[in-house]
Amino acid sequence: MQIKSNGSGYTLWLSATDTYNWAQTPGKRWPCSTLSGNRCCIVVDSNGICDLTVNGQCEEGQIDCSELCAIVTDFIPAEYRRYWPVWESATLASAAAE
Repeated sequence: MQIKSNGSGYTLWLSATDTYNWAQTPGKRWPCSTLSGNRCCIVVDSNGICDLTVNGQCEEGQIDCSELCAIVTDFIPAEYRRYWPVWESATLASAAAE
């Protein structure tokens, strides 16, 4: 995994090994993973996802949205979480439940 700030967000690169290991994590397996074993690059800014490529090609709706949210949430460091749109929603929902 590599991550680089781009001023108003970040670019996250996940290797094929990263996605495979994530999908096969004991106790948290993602058995129908569409990302497992594939390289992906996700560009995020203050408006959300700007670009998504899988194995160097533009993603055209083949990746499950829930899986994408889960893998990004698991990999991004705390200082970048404010840019991930789902993170803020999940944090607000959790606070409201308390």
